[in-house]
Amino acid sequence: MSQTLSDSPYFVIGPFRSGSSAVARVLHEQLGVTMFIHEAPKDMFNPDGYYEDVAISNINEYLMRQKAFIKDHITYVRRHEQEVSKPWGLKDARLSYLGPVYKYLFPQANVILLNRDEDLVIKSMKRKYHWDTDHCVDHLETVKIYSKVIWGDRVFASLDMTERRTDEDISTAILEGRREL
Repeated sequence: MSQTLSDSPYFVIGPFRSGSSAVARVLHEQLGVTMFIHEAPKDMFNPDGYYEDVAISNINEYLMRQKAFIKDHITYVRRHEQEVSKPWGLKDARLSYLGPVYKYLFPQANVILLNRDEDLVIKSMKRKYHWDTDHCVDHLETVKIYSKVIWGDRVFASLDMTERRTDEDISTAILEGRREL
């Protein structure tokens, strides 16, 4: 349990609408972890901001939809790593799906795994993405499996985001490497 942050990247992993923006905000604003170069725009679903790099999120989405050539992605992410100050991190629900690529690139990454009451996550996904319940459940189950299988050995902290948490509580949990799950 360290009180200082390492230079290895911090990856916030959890399903869409799991509280990852709150954790990424604390990493960015309070703990000095650079979470983006190109900030994702705020919107009605997240008026405080997403605290994720929109360029990397767009590439992750493209990779998932188009089965794009991984080498291009690796080149971009490596360039991103060189441009950001240390420590740095990424937050994108697609990190679960793209875990093998990111784990290959950053084997020493510090993973912060999130959990939130599934009914709340499903309700939020349906409201934001207009997905049906089956699609939401499939996403949740896939993220759970991928997160544990791919990232299980790299989990630095795990947080239950079901209840609203203060930034100070999130910050303390991260600094202590707390495992709540």
